[in-house]
Amino acid sequence: VYILVVMTLDRFLKIVFPFKVWLHFSKRVVHGVLIVGWTLCITLTALPLIPLDYFRPHEFYTQSGFCLPLMLNYDPSKEATLNARKSTGLEDGIALNRQRQQTYSHFNGWEYSFALFNVVNLLAFLLIAAGYLAIFVATMISKSKSKQGSGQEQERRMALKLMWIVGTDFCCW
Repeated sequence: VYILVVMTLDRFLKIVFPFKVWLHFSKRVVHGVLIVGWTLCITLTALPLIPLDYFRPHEFYTQSGFCLPLMLNYDPSKEATLNARKSTGLEDGIALNRQRQQTYSHFNGWEYSFALFNVVNLLAFLLIAAGYLAIFVATMISKSKSKQGSGQEQERRMALKLMWIVGTDFCCW
């Protein structure tokens, strides 16, 4: 998704501002942006592996059979285990208080998971959709100024291609 956002930004700058070469990404800038992005993505993915109380009991990636930190199914045995820990006092005070405040359906770190899977991807989708819409509008304005009429089939194909790009990104989200 990160790479799709970078590609959209690059296409947007080159199509909407074709003569402002200083706005276009050079190979060096692209490498830097990708290295920073991959470093950020790996850091965000590895953060739950660090022993922080927020992700306790450190089962962030084992909450479902998909190894994704999303509550996709309900497991009554985990609820029973959680209730047993509460009643026997097996956890330390901070973790016990945190578990008492949460329901089973919201495992530790669920806010982090929700933000990464839903909020970040929604923002990326909106950026991609807005970028391709701006590309389409800029292309139509450019064609109308240059008086290149009767290219409706070409316009339709371009609109369809842009719609497929945004549509598949939406489906992935």
